[in-house]
Amino acid sequence: MPPLPAHRQRVSRACDLCKKRKIRCTGDRPCQLCFRDNLECRFDAPYARGKNKKKRTPKNEANKVLSSICTKGVSVVQACSPVSHSTVASTSIDETSQLRDLLEQPENKSSGGTVQDPTPIGDSLPLEPGQADRLGHFVGESSGLSFLIRLRRRLVQDTGSAYESSVFTLGDPELPIFDENAFSWPPREEADRLVNTFFELTSATYRYLHRPTVEGWIRQFYDDGDVSEPYSHGKKAVLLGLFAQASGYSQNTPAVDGLRYFQASEKELNRQTQPTHLTTVQALLLACFFTLTCSRLNHCWSLFGTTARLILALGLHRRRRNKIQQKDVVVDWVQVECGKRLFWSAYTLDKYLAAIFGRPCALSDDETDQDFPAVVDDHDLTSLIIKPAVHQNMNKMLAPICHHKLGRILCQALKRLYGIVPLDRAKQYQAMSELGAMVREWRDSLPYFLDPQKVDSRILRPFFQRQSNLLSLGSGHLEILIYRPCLLSEPDETDISIELQMTSKANIQSCLDAAMSIVATIDAMVENDQFYAISWFAHYQAFCAVLVLYTYTIKSKLKPSSSWLSYYQAAERCQGLIAAVPKTDSLARRLHLIMEEYRAEVVRQVQWDSPQGMIPSNSPPLTSNLDITTNWLALADGNEESLPLTDLPNWEQLDSLALDTWNVDFDLGLSSAGIE
Repeated sequence: MPPLPAHRQRVSRACDLCKKRKIRCTGDRPCQLCFRDNLECRFDAPYARGKNKKKRTPKNEANKVLSSICTKGVSVVQACSPVSHSTVASTSIDETSQLRDLLEQPENKSSGGTVQDPTPIGDSLPLEPGQADRLGHFVGESSGLSFLIRLRRRLVQDTGSAYESSVFTLGDPELPIFDENAFSWPPREEADRLVNTFFELTSATYRYLHRPTVEGWIRQFYDDGDVSEPYSHGKKAVLLGLFAQASGYSQNTPAVDGLRYFQASEKELNRQTQPTHLTTVQALLLACFFTLTCSRLNHCWSLFGTTARLILALGLHRRRRNKIQQKDVVVDWVQVECGKRLFWSAYTLDKYLAAIFGRPCALSDDETDQDFPAVVDDHDLTSLIIKPAVHQNMNKMLAPICHHKLGRILCQALKRLYGIVPLDRAKQYQAMSELGAMVREWRDSLPYFLDPQKVDSRILRPFFQRQSNLLSLGSGHLEILIYRPCLLSEPDETDISIELQMTSKANIQSCLDAAMSIVATIDAMVENDQFYAISWFAHYQAFCAVLVLYTYTIKSKLKPSSSWLSYYQAAERCQGLIAAVPKTDSLARRLHLIMEEYRAEVVRQVQWDSPQGMIPSNSPPLTSNLDITTNWLALADGNEESLPLTDLPNWEQLDSLALDTWNVDFDLGLSSAGIE
């Protein structure tokens, strides 16, 4: 019999499950088998082999330092202001050098032997076709909620709690109590400023309100004390919803004012007793966007369901060409165009919510034949006539229409690559090729001033600069969505043809290029003070890009560092910009929690398995700006070391991971809240 390997460690005690099955146990708590199968790992059986030894819990000094850095936190800058390079905090030089020194050393060995090698990230167990939360709500394959449910159950088992709470229904923070008697509308000057902020900053590619009409309502309310009928409550709800969104971009408006405006808007809608009108749906869509900015994703999902049904009830998804062509019908062109703008804005948001939650779209292409809005600025659109634009080559409506067209391609990607019918590898790559060609064709059709490859966005007016940046983020995210399935399912060279191997590598590179383009756009937005604390769209696209780059780093850890270091550095830099967002209740703060845990896992696995054995010393400082009291992934087995991502969902399920993150209970009160 050949001698045992020198590094093998003998385990004196197996867990109850391994002992019952008579199989080898690692001796850890939880052991690798129980952790892999999501089972409770117990050591309750009588022990009759001498002194009862303490269950082994491998330690990692580098991760201790990493965890200590995570608990430090940093001071934040004033809320609601754009994030600049100067706001990005970093760890102290001593802590950074200490971490690097530890990473340069070989892995610490326990007295009994070496630490077990983590399971590679790509070898995670397949998920069931779908899961459900406590209320029976369906959780699709593309949602990270499935992963949240399993990890939360592990935490509940580890604490001995039998309470099962829904991580989906307990995610949103509580709204403050709204005192209607104490609420007052803002002064006239403040209202005018908020209206200007909304149309110049908030709605760059979602222009579903008509500015002259809104300004007319403002004049009526402040001059006459109320807005004229009909639908006065709906009109006031629109104004208050507009104030709620715009207040987040103001340095002078307290954050609580946005919530008060939002709650007051809901009150006005509840008072409306007239039939549903365009203003009703406009107010609801404003509420959907506001809930996104303050991380109330579950609230947004519910609101948007109502909004989509009312859009269908009003027939905004169908063109009305025959009715408009009748000579005896008086056409209100503001109503017609705002109806189109509203539908396509809701359509585009619907596709992003579908990608985020991994659920079917509420507005189907098969039931839609609505035309795109006219390319006309608000001041050229009146109730009686649409004035021809003098300079149509730089119209404010060009970018929204381009964004809506991109949303249609996004819908195709969700249907073809993430549908219920699985594709074999050849058909999947064919679909990726066709969808990628659609994105390239869309990019080639962009107006000259909105194409960053032709015109540097920094020389544009701030409004057009913002439109160009948002379109760049949207196209980069769509390309990530198209190509990322290849990132964690890289085929074995012996299983497929050389042609498919080359296609797989090209798709992975396209995914990386898209992620790097998003990072470059975020850098440009920060440089030009356009990276705002409530820019949920930019924050989420940055998060998707960072996860792609970190994932590629882990997948390439056995290769020379020159092949992945630049991607890791770009991801860490982008994460630092997200971490510097000052608003505590913003989506960015919750996104940073996931990114920091994932980055820590990258450092651990590269330090463990890389030929160099470390993140190279010319890497930027490993920063952590989130003031948390513990490493929550480590709680699953009761030690300070981050768990290996053996139960990580497939990449398409990782996409929405952060949008379930606010279900993490930061105080770890597991008896009353869920945790991912």
